[in-house]
Amino acid sequence: MRSNRAQPGNADYAKGWERFLEVAACLDARRVVVYGLEQRKINALRSLQSLRGRIQPLVVPVAAGVKPVALSIPTASCMHLLFIRHPSAFFECGEWGKVVHQFCREAA
Repeated sequence: MRSNRAQPGNADYAKGWERFLEVAACLDARRVVVYGLEQRKINALRSLQSLRGRIQPLVVPVAAGVKPVALSIPTASCMHLLFIRHPSAFFECGEWGKVVHQFCREAA
């Protein structure tokens, strides 16, 4: 990013996801909690050529009136990502904690 106040664009998100997937593969990541529900971030992941048409949605409960997004990514060990509200926004720890707990338990 060109400054600490700059916002990521679609290309920035796509590059970030490509690097993330490389690192996650090395770590054999299976469950990942992603802070932020921005559609640009999620759409950038879905737009990657290597994953196009292969990402599957997962069902997770609503927390504090907000619908989190959960996705299954085809990797060697099938990685699940849970996108939740960013902690800098209004964040009901009790409700979001239940969602994260269920996500981790069901994805096991």
